[in-house]
Amino acid sequence: MKPRFFAFGSQQLHSDAPQHHSLTRRMIGWIGLFVACLLLILYSFSQLDHIPLSTLTRDPADITGMPFYFGILSTLGVMLWSATTGVCGVGWLLLESSHQQRRFLGASALLSLILALDDAILLHERVFPKHLHIPENLVLAGYLGLGMAYLFYFLPRMLSTDYGLFMLAVGFMALSMIFDVIMPFHELATFTEDSLKFVGIVFWLSYFGRTVQTILAQAKLQRLA
Repeated sequence: MKPRFFAFGSQQLHSDAPQHHSLTRRMIGWIGLFVACLLLILYSFSQLDHIPLSTLTRDPADITGMPFYFGILSTLGVMLWSATTGVCGVGWLLLESSHQQRRFLGASALLSLILALDDAILLHERVFPKHLHIPENLVLAGYLGLGMAYLFYFLPRMLSTDYGLFMLAVGFMALSMIFDVIMPFHELATFTEDSLKFVGIVFWLSYFGRTVQTILAQAKLQRLA
Protein backbone atom coordinates (compact mmCIF):
# COMPACT_ATOMS: atom_id res chain seq x y z
CA MET A 1 0.00 0.00 0.00
CA LYS A 2 1.38 3.41 -0.98
CA PRO A 3 1.74 6.13 1.65
CA ARG A 4 -0.79 8.94 1.38
CA PHE A 5 1.97 11.35 0.32
CA PHE A 6 2.75 9.33 -2.81
CA ALA A 7 -0.93 8.80 -3.53
CA PHE A 8 -1.53 12.55 -3.35
CA GLY A 9 1.48 13.22 -5.57
CA SER A 10 0.22 10.73 -8.13
CA GLN A 11 -3.24 12.33 -8.13
CA GLN A 12 -1.71 15.80 -8.51
CA LEU A 13 0.47 14.62 -11.39
CA HIS A 14 -2.51 13.09 -13.21
CA SER A 15 -4.65 16.16 -12.61
CA ASP A 16 -1.95 18.44 -14.06
CA ALA A 17 -1.27 16.19 -17.06
CA PRO A 18 -3.97 17.63 -19.39
CA GLN A 19 -2.72 21.17 -18.75
CA HIS A 20 0.91 20.19 -19.46
CA HIS A 21 -0.13 18.38 -22.63
CA SER A 22 -2.05 21.45 -23.77
CA LEU A 23 0.98 23.69 -23.19
CA THR A 24 3.22 21.22 -25.03
CA ARG A 25 0.89 21.13 -28.03
CA ARG A 26 0.74 24.92 -28.06
CA MET A 27 4.54 25.16 -27.94
CA ILE A 28 4.89 22.64 -30.77
CA GLY A 29 2.42 24.70 -32.78
CA TRP A 30 4.34 27.96 -32.27
CA ILE A 31 7.66 26.28 -33.07
CA GLY A 32 6.21 24.76 -36.23
CA LEU A 33 4.77 28.12 -37.29
CA PHE A 34 8.09 29.90 -36.70
CA VAL A 35 10.11 27.32 -38.66
CA ALA A 36 7.57 27.26 -41.50
CA CYS A 37 7.60 31.07 -41.80
CA LEU A 38 11.40 31.18 -41.75
CA LEU A 39 11.73 28.52 -44.45
CA LEU A 40 9.05 30.25 -46.54
CA ILE A 41 10.94 33.55 -46.30
CA LEU A 42 14.18 31.85 -47.38
CA TYR A 43 12.46 30.13 -50.29
CA SER A 44 10.76 33.37 -51.41
CA PHE A 45 14.05 35.28 -51.16
CA SER A 46 15.75 32.59 -53.25
CA GLN A 47 13.10 32.77 -55.96
CA LEU A 48 12.86 36.57 -56.10
CA ASP A 49 16.63 37.18 -56.29
CA HIS A 50 17.42 33.99 -58.26
CA ILE A 51 19.74 32.71 -55.53
CA PRO A 52 20.36 28.95 -55.26
CA LEU A 53 18.68 27.54 -52.15
CA SER A 54 21.92 25.83 -51.13
CA THR A 55 23.56 29.26 -50.89
CA LEU A 56 21.09 30.16 -48.14
CA THR A 57 21.38 26.91 -46.19
CA ARG A 58 24.99 25.70 -46.41
CA ASP A 59 27.95 26.83 -44.32
CA PRO A 60 29.74 29.91 -45.79
CA ALA A 61 33.17 28.26 -45.60
CA ASP A 62 31.79 25.24 -47.44
CA ILE A 63 30.30 27.41 -50.20
CA THR A 64 33.43 29.52 -50.71
CA GLY A 65 35.89 26.65 -50.29
CA MET A 66 37.68 28.48 -47.48
CA PRO A 67 39.34 26.60 -44.57
CA PHE A 68 37.37 25.73 -41.43
CA TYR A 69 38.93 28.58 -39.42
CA PHE A 70 37.57 31.16 -41.89
CA GLY A 71 36.27 34.08 -39.75
CA ILE A 72 36.54 32.02 -36.56
CA LEU A 73 36.71 34.98 -34.15
CA SER A 74 33.67 36.60 -35.75
CA THR A 75 31.77 33.31 -35.54
CA LEU A 76 32.65 32.92 -31.87
CA GLY A 77 31.45 36.48 -31.27
CA VAL A 78 28.07 35.71 -32.86
CA MET A 79 27.83 32.60 -30.68
CA LEU A 80 28.45 34.69 -27.54
CA TRP A 81 25.87 37.30 -28.61
CA SER A 82 23.40 34.45 -29.15
CA ALA A 83 24.25 32.92 -25.78
CA THR A 84 23.50 36.24 -24.10
CA THR A 85 20.19 36.44 -25.95
CA GLY A 86 19.31 32.95 -24.72
CA VAL A 87 20.35 33.62 -21.12
CA CYS A 88 18.32 36.83 -20.90
CA GLY A 89 15.39 35.23 -22.72
CA VAL A 90 15.27 32.29 -20.32
CA GLY A 91 15.47 34.67 -17.37
CA TRP A 92 12.58 36.67 -18.82
CA LEU A 93 10.51 33.51 -19.23
CA LEU A 94 11.20 32.25 -15.70
CA LEU A 95 10.29 35.48 -13.91
CA GLU A 96 6.71 36.25 -13.00
CA SER A 97 5.04 38.86 -15.19
CA SER A 98 4.87 41.29 -12.27
CA HIS A 99 8.58 41.09 -11.42
CA GLN A 100 10.30 44.48 -11.69
CA GLN A 101 13.35 43.09 -13.52
CA ARG A 102 11.44 41.11 -16.15
CA ARG A 103 11.21 43.97 -18.64
CA PHE A 104 14.93 44.65 -18.20
CA LEU A 105 15.81 41.06 -19.14
CA GLY A 106 13.42 41.08 -22.09
CA ALA A 107 14.90 44.30 -23.47
CA SER A 108 18.43 42.97 -22.91
CA ALA A 109 17.58 39.80 -24.84
CA LEU A 110 16.20 41.87 -27.72
CA LEU A 111 19.23 44.19 -27.76
CA SER A 112 21.64 41.24 -27.74
CA LEU A 113 19.67 39.61 -30.57
CA ILE A 114 19.95 42.76 -32.69
CA LEU A 115 23.71 42.88 -32.08
CA ALA A 116 24.02 39.17 -32.92
CA LEU A 117 22.15 39.65 -36.21
CA ASP A 118 24.24 42.71 -37.03
CA ASP A 119 27.43 40.70 -36.62
CA ALA A 120 26.08 37.60 -38.36
CA ILE A 121 24.68 39.16 -41.54
CA LEU A 122 26.39 42.59 -41.50
CA LEU A 123 23.21 44.62 -41.08
CA HIS A 124 24.71 48.11 -40.81
CA GLU A 125 27.55 47.43 -43.27
CA ARG A 126 25.72 45.71 -46.14
CA VAL A 127 22.06 44.85 -45.62
CA PHE A 128 20.74 48.34 -44.83
CA PRO A 129 23.04 50.42 -47.11
CA LYS A 130 23.21 48.15 -50.17
CA HIS A 131 19.90 46.29 -50.15
CA LEU A 132 17.50 48.59 -48.29
CA HIS A 133 19.24 51.84 -49.37
CA ILE A 134 19.45 53.20 -45.83
CA PRO A 135 22.77 55.03 -45.20
CA GLU A 136 25.15 53.28 -42.84
CA ASN A 137 25.60 56.41 -40.72
CA LEU A 138 21.84 56.62 -40.24
CA VAL A 139 21.74 52.99 -39.11
CA LEU A 140 24.60 53.59 -36.67
CA ALA A 141 22.79 56.65 -35.35
CA GLY A 142 19.73 54.47 -34.82
CA TYR A 143 21.83 51.94 -32.91
CA LEU A 144 23.25 54.74 -30.78
CA GLY A 145 19.77 56.07 -30.04
CA LEU A 146 18.57 52.59 -29.15
CA GLY A 147 21.50 52.12 -26.78
CA MET A 148 20.94 55.50 -25.14
CA ALA A 149 17.23 54.77 -24.66
CA TYR A 150 18.12 51.40 -23.14
CA LEU A 151 20.52 53.00 -20.66
CA PHE A 152 18.15 55.87 -19.86
CA TYR A 153 15.33 53.49 -19.00
CA PHE A 154 17.23 50.68 -17.28
CA LEU A 155 20.27 52.39 -15.72
CA PRO A 156 18.65 52.70 -12.25
CA ARG A 157 18.05 48.94 -12.23
CA MET A 158 21.51 48.17 -13.57
CA LEU A 159 23.11 50.10 -10.71
CA SER A 160 21.92 47.37 -8.35
CA THR A 161 23.85 44.74 -10.36
CA ASP A 162 27.56 44.07 -10.93
CA TYR A 163 27.63 46.85 -13.51
CA GLY A 164 31.43 46.91 -13.60
CA LEU A 165 31.33 44.01 -16.07
CA PHE A 166 28.89 45.95 -18.25
CA MET A 167 31.15 49.01 -18.20
CA LEU A 168 34.09 46.86 -19.28
CA ALA A 169 32.01 45.41 -22.11
CA VAL A 170 30.95 48.83 -23.39
CA GLY A 171 34.47 50.20 -22.92
CA PHE A 172 36.16 47.50 -24.98
CA MET A 173 33.56 47.75 -27.75
CA ALA A 174 33.95 51.55 -27.78
CA LEU A 175 37.73 51.15 -28.14
CA SER A 176 37.11 48.77 -31.04
CA MET A 177 34.97 51.37 -32.82
CA ILE A 178 37.59 54.07 -32.19
CA PHE A 179 40.28 51.86 -33.73
CA ASP A 180 38.00 51.24 -36.70
CA VAL A 181 37.66 54.98 -37.32
CA ILE A 182 41.18 56.29 -36.70
CA MET A 183 43.42 53.42 -37.79
CA PRO A 184 44.23 52.72 -41.46
CA PHE A 185 43.31 49.27 -42.73
CA HIS A 186 46.07 46.71 -42.22
CA GLU A 187 46.42 43.32 -40.56
CA LEU A 188 47.52 44.46 -37.10
CA ALA A 189 44.90 47.22 -36.89
CA THR A 190 42.13 44.83 -37.94
CA PHE A 191 43.32 42.19 -35.47
CA THR A 192 43.40 44.77 -32.65
CA GLU A 193 39.94 46.11 -33.50
CA ASP A 194 38.35 42.67 -33.70
CA SER A 195 40.13 41.46 -30.55
CA LEU A 196 38.88 44.44 -28.53
CA LYS A 197 35.36 43.82 -29.78
CA PHE A 198 35.55 40.13 -28.89
CA VAL A 199 36.75 40.91 -25.36
CA GLY A 200 33.82 43.31 -25.03
CA ILE A 201 31.38 40.58 -26.09
CA VAL A 202 32.89 38.19 -23.52
CA PHE A 203 32.31 40.76 -20.77
CA TRP A 204 28.79 41.38 -22.14
CA LEU A 205 27.91 37.70 -21.74
CA SER A 206 29.61 37.58 -18.34
CA TYR A 207 27.61 40.55 -17.09
CA PHE A 208 24.22 39.28 -18.19
CA GLY A 209 24.96 35.71 -17.13
CA ARG A 210 25.86 36.95 -13.65
CA THR A 211 22.89 39.33 -13.56
CA VAL A 212 20.32 36.73 -14.60
CA GLN A 213 21.70 34.28 -12.04
CA THR A 214 21.41 36.88 -9.27
CA ILE A 215 17.92 38.03 -10.27
CA LEU A 216 16.57 34.46 -10.40
CA ALA A 217 18.17 33.60 -7.05
CA GLN A 218 16.61 36.68 -5.43
CA ALA A 219 13.23 35.89 -6.98
CA LYS A 220 13.40 32.36 -5.56
CA LEU A 221 14.19 33.69 -2.08
CA GLN A 222 11.26 36.10 -2.31
CA ARG A 223 8.89 33.25 -3.19
CA LEU A 224 10.15 31.16 -0.27
CA ALA A 225 9.92 34.04 2.22
